Amino acid sequence: MIIEKNDIKGVTLIELITSFLIVAIVAAATAGIIISLMEFFVYTPREMKARRAASDAMERIIEGENRMRGIRYASSIVDASPTQLTYIVGYPTTDEKNVVRITLDTDNSRLYRTYTGAGDTNPANLPTPDSWHIIPYYATGGASGSESDIAINYPSDVTGIFTCHYSGADINRVDVQLTATSGGSGASSEWRGQFTLRSGVEIRRD
Repeated sequence: MIIEKNDIKGVTLIELITSFLIVAIVAAATAGIIISLMEFFVYTPREMKARRAASDAMERIIEGENRMRGIRYASSIVDASPTQLTYIVGYPTTDEKNVVRITLDTDNSRLYRTYTGAGDTNPANLPTPDSWHIIPYYATGGASGSESDIAINYPSDVTGIFTCHYSGADINRVDVQLTATSGGSGASSEWRGQFTLRSGVEIRRD
């Protein structure tokens, strides 16, 4: 009878543990690359979208344009609250003045700007805000458009978008703070972008 010797060896525990460690290291490195790619292609564009919306909204509030001039050019404040500011702009004659109102709709996270015609300084004549008055104009929240998920609100550490120094006719400075998100809560864990801007201007009186 011939007895054959079996040279096949089993895997030792050390070899098995070493293999698991190598696989774990490779998997961790691969996961890091995948997460970085997802952040670059998904989160970063939404973050940039939020930054653009915040910058555009702040530009419209502070500087404005034409008859919708910003609070930098306000000659007087008509009324003010944490979510709404009404002011008069225009120099130097009454015929060139008009009323501008900026309102934050906290329920829908939308920012509106309305204004009267040239020479009209009566706040009662301000139109009711609608989609034509949203700033920035592309943050409409509608079903169409790639930027329809943009929301504007105020940061969590303040009580509103406007902070006025003093009150009534004595207001001499208005601070503006706003947060733009690309939808959702703006949390990075949800792959949403968020950006906060703060600014302020001195009020020049007539």
